[in-house]
Amino acid sequence: MNESNETSVSRRRFLVKSSAAALAAGIAAQPANSNVFAQDNDKNKPPKADTQKPIKLPPFTADTERKTEPPMPIEPENRVGFALLGLGRLSVEQLLPAFAQCKKAKAVALVSGAPEKARQLAAQYGIAEKNIYDYKTYDRLRDNAEVKAIFEIGHFAECILENKQPFSPGEEGLQDHRIMEKIYEAARTGKTVKLASEIKNAKIPRGAEPKT
Repeated sequence: MNESNETSVSRRRFLVKSSAAALAAGIAAQPANSNVFAQDNDKNKPPKADTQKPIKLPPFTADTERKTEPPMPIEPENRVGFALLGLGRLSVEQLLPAFAQCKKAKAVALVSGAPEKARQLAAQYGIAEKNIYDYKTYDRLRDNAEVKAIFEIGHFAECILENKQPFSPGEEGLQDHRIMEKIYEAARTGKTVKLASEIKNAKIPRGAEPKT
């Protein structure tokens, strides 16, 4: 065998041995790398910290000026959940975009007479499909633990602009208020309180179901 062939064989042996050593080193280091991967997965989640602790910034104003602090947003799962009744222009162009940026409240349910519009908006704003209602089922909102308040201003605004009777009229709110007064009176006195005939027999005019 000449010198060039011997050099070629030696080089091949060196490469084979080097590859085997590198493979062995990689296998030996695998458990450590697994821990690194696990740590990287943890970094994909928000860090654990006191969310109610305000961020302190160095002062840049005089002592006589009003002191301010950065806003303290509430965690998304703890924000007040609102249901929007009616998906007209005010809800679509103003309320839903505002809730999307709100730090203390969020839209969690929609009530609409237009199911396709409601599903599209729910998809855009991350609202669960189970939280879409129509005007025949919206009284089930009371059983939805996510809903803490109902926003009807959009529907009322449209009724004012178009001079229409609202689906939930003001007389209904007044009736509820009178009943609550009687409940407080009974709790305060410890006695049975009878409802007046104008409360029991009231006929409340209800407007047509909104189409939005």
